[in-house]
Amino acid sequence: MNSPVYQTVIVSGGFAELFTALHLAHEHYSRSVILIDKDQRFCFKPLLYEYFDGEMYTSQVVPHFWNYLKVVESSLCKIECNR
Repeated sequence: MNSPVYQTVIVSGGFAELFTALHLAHEHYSRSVILIDKDQRFCFKPLLYEYFDGEMYTSQVVPHFWNYLKVVESSLCKIECNR
């Protein structure tokens, strides 16, 4: 009998969750990883002051999730949840 193949689902796209998804990909984790978040962008909140002060660009402080996920294996994906 075949054993089921489970996927790893990470809910929320915060710093720890994004780091976990990227770490699993870099460690060649054998299962697919699904990152679920309501937003399309990750916000580096400690850098918001620099952004509003004009020292940094939007793409540096609030990058799109795909900027991180496209550089790792395609088993990582982003799903947008609408309320």
